[in-house]
Amino acid sequence: MMSSVGPTVLDSDEVPFVAVCTRGQRSIRMLTQRMIHNFCAGVCTTIHKWKTIQLPDGEDAKLMIRKNISDPGEPIGLVLSATKTIWLPMEQQRLYEFLMNEQTRSQWDVLSSSGPMQPMLHIFKGQNFDSSISLFRANGDDTNVDQRKMLILQDTCTDATGSLLVYAPIDCPAMNVVMNGGDSSSVALLPSGIAIVPDYCKDIFGAKDCNKSFGKKDNCFSCSGSLVTIGFQVLVNSFPATKLSMESAKTVNNLISCRIHGIKTALKCK
Repeated sequence: MMSSVGPTVLDSDEVPFVAVCTRGQRSIRMLTQRMIHNFCAGVCTTIHKWKTIQLPDGEDAKLMIRKNISDPGEPIGLVLSATKTIWLPMEQQRLYEFLMNEQTRSQWDVLSSSGPMQPMLHIFKGQNFDSSISLFRANGDDTNVDQRKMLILQDTCTDATGSLLVYAPIDCPAMNVVMNGGDSSSVALLPSGIAIVPDYCKDIFGAKDCNKSFGKKDNCFSCSGSLVTIGFQVLVNSFPATKLSMESAKTVNNLISCRIHGIKTALKCK
């Protein structure tokens, strides 16, 4: 962990890796906990009043819409959630390591489409160095000032049962407040993320390598791939009373399709 006596200040010319005081780390942890809760609620629809959107032509991404009128922890307006679960012929850990690599992130994440993400902060959670809170800057090109000022807050966790990567864009002024120990409850976030669950199938012929299997040799389960749920939430209109246009729904559906295509292409998966 990192600590700092003086206040943390972020600007467009900030160099990689900043120091954060203990209070700042606590505020960041509270913010990322809310971020993960918000993402899971958007995928599972456990809270909020969602309305399912049906697209023509057999589109199979799950699209849902809701209105945020008064919650200061989210942007006010019409929020669209898009989720889709796919199967990939790849072990959980390898897939997780690919997603964690900021150098190749532009291959699947539209927020970093212009190049590698610039790491600014890492807070490890416990003794598992694969689980951490991170802050990145989207490099952007020199002509796009807004993109260069964009920060990405990310929380990741993994173990043998599955992996979760959740992230959200956040602006510099809001992140300055949080990193200096300020109240994070009013920081508006709409997180995106990826959940990975290993897909174990029973090996009726008996696994030859039981280091990669569970159970006894005569009743083994081997890993055949991973179930991957990709989801994100986006503010489609800042006026809650606005009706969702079919064009906006198709655009969001295309975004999630492009994300899946980018992951499959980078990993050479069919």
